[in-house]
Amino acid sequence: MKRINSSSGFSLMELLTVIAIIAILAAVMFPVFRAVKDNAKKTSCMANLQSIGVALQEYKEDNKRYPTSLFDEYNPADPNKPMDECSGALYPEYVKSIDNFTCPVANPENKNGPIPPLASPGFEVLRRVGPDIQKVTVYYYQGDSYDWTDLTGEGPVWATYAWAWAVDDSIPSMPHVGDRTPNVLPDTVPLQKRDFARQLWFDKPESTTVVTWCMNHSGKDGKALVLFLDAKVVLIDKKKMRPTDVGSSPENILYRVKP
Repeated sequence: MKRINSSSGFSLMELLTVIAIIAILAAVMFPVFRAVKDNAKKTSCMANLQSIGVALQEYKEDNKRYPTSLFDEYNPADPNKPMDECSGALYPEYVKSIDNFTCPVANPENKNGPIPPLASPGFEVLRRVGPDIQKVTVYYYQGDSYDWTDLTGEGPVWATYAWAWAVDDSIPSMPHVGDRTPNVLPDTVPLQKRDFARQLWFDKPESTTVVTWCMNHSGKDGKALVLFLDAKVVLIDKKKMRPTDVGSSPENILYRVKP
């Protein structure tokens, strides 16, 4: 009986063909997988913002005002205090998880300490001090990406959540300075100044008042995730969320002024 010899395995050409097919599939699938992963992070970020929006309304119901920060302010006099030992504005009574204050795209390894010195050691924000509104310097934790931005280190840093933001030295005689009650300014006040009423230090700010936003998903030409007071999260051209020359403060953001 004759033995039939048969060769086993693939030829070089067959191997090269298989490798080429795998490379083509990888080139097609990897961007898809990355897009799915990015969308999942964006969805998680939107959920974080919505939970903060709902918590703000609960806080207002209990305290008759909105908080001056979302998570908590870092105290430079207590540099060793970690985030999980804080009992700030919304945490832990209204928002239970610290992770809800951090965008999944910008997840710093160190959640302790103040903001990194990307722009300045702190931010000037407006606060009520007695009957007056005054500028004070505040610090935020590195793990809190909704009170300040940008955690990615790819752009400028400025506070995003602000209880009051548009009152400045150029408009000291506005009717609502020193009085949180009126929301509708007289028609004699210019439109630009009337739009400043969209601030959280009013008793009943409009539902279109901007609470905070996230730039971490926008890319070069993308959209920012913007949280409004009614807990809706809307995609808005990130250029509209950049500082403008409206007023004298760099925190006078175009979309805060007018929806």
